[in-house]
Amino acid sequence: MSAAIRGNRTPDAASGSGGGPEPNSPIEPPHGAPAQPTADGRADRPERAYSFGAYLRSHAGFAIGAIALIAVVAGIMAVTGSNASAIALVSLCEALFASAALAAGFLRDREFYQQLDLFCDSPENARYLSSILDEPRTLEGSIAYRALAVQGKAASDELAARSRDMKEYRNYIELWVHEAKTPIASAQLALSNLHGPEINKVRGDLDRIESRVEQALYYARSATLSEDFSIEKLNLAAIARKACRQRSRTLIGAGVSLEFAIDEALEVLTDAKWTDFIIGQVLENSAKYGAKTIRFESTVKDAGTKDGCIELAIGDDGDGIPAADVPRVFDRGFTGSRGRTHHKATGMGLHLAAVACARMGLGLRISSEEGTGTTVALTFPLDRTRMDFAANLTTS
Repeated sequence: MSAAIRGNRTPDAASGSGGGPEPNSPIEPPHGAPAQPTADGRADRPERAYSFGAYLRSHAGFAIGAIALIAVVAGIMAVTGSNASAIALVSLCEALFASAALAAGFLRDREFYQQLDLFCDSPENARYLSSILDEPRTLEGSIAYRALAVQGKAASDELAARSRDMKEYRNYIELWVHEAKTPIASAQLALSNLHGPEINKVRGDLDRIESRVEQALYYARSATLSEDFSIEKLNLAAIARKACRQRSRTLIGAGVSLEFAIDEALEVLTDAKWTDFIIGQVLENSAKYGAKTIRFESTVKDAGTKDGCIELAIGDDGDGIPAADVPRVFDRGFTGSRGRTHHKATGMGLHLAAVACARMGLGLRISSEEGTGTTVALTFPLDRTRMDFAANLTTS
């Protein structure tokens, strides 16, 4: 009956949406867990590391050839009448020479291959390999190095192009939103001196248009949310009341009354804009789906421990959510059975709220019972790390 987004987990992975890991993408096992077998039945063990034992196994042909050569030379010397001491001495010298050749080959490019092996566990950094590693002296190592350099440059170029395209897209959306808000504000101003039921309907439509335009802006910003939010200490009650005031026309139009049970002294570490957006999405959903009362309630949990947090519960007495839909409410574009009958639903509001919470380290969970109501709980951690982080942000 509930879905949760906790810590820094992504909302799609936590709620099982299609936005999580691809079907064939590798998933790292927990630290210390045994290696899992691969598709061909072998375990991906650390034996692939560049160790002397692994080097010997890869040069088994050379070792077998050296042993065969020693045996042949010893046989020839025995046939030609050489004494046992001479045969043993020559065999020992041949074995030492072969061992020295293997050791020299292992030591020659050991640093290069050991560093290369470390990058096998972090493929996202592969594009930096050629700038970090020195080019090896062996022919095969040099060829591998040049191939990595070409691949790394191609990956860096592609990443730069995508980053540039994303920045241009975001700039365009922000410009479009600001330009769209101007005629909306003008229309609202023109309607301010008019009265009547039809005028109120037009005002409501304009509010919904403005809400969708704002949602488009936040969706564009969500791709680079780590650069877009600023953690600061804010009064929780003030945040909640401001979100309600900004959506007062929607709430009044839906006949919603508000109840506040928030400790006026509580302060939380969060971003003002994104927290307003998150609470706003909850309020709009409540008004949209039949709520007549929305109650805000704060609770301090596990104070003084590493799990200490402040929880803001936003409960309503609306239509509620069918049990089958609850685990998917944070999925991108999911509208559920209620949303399919409510053609104004987009399925993006709660998804963006979940993305924002995951990026900011907030908790977000929802519980609902069809026909009774819905409660959304927003959790603000109180750990020392977030306090230090906020302080660094404000002083830098």
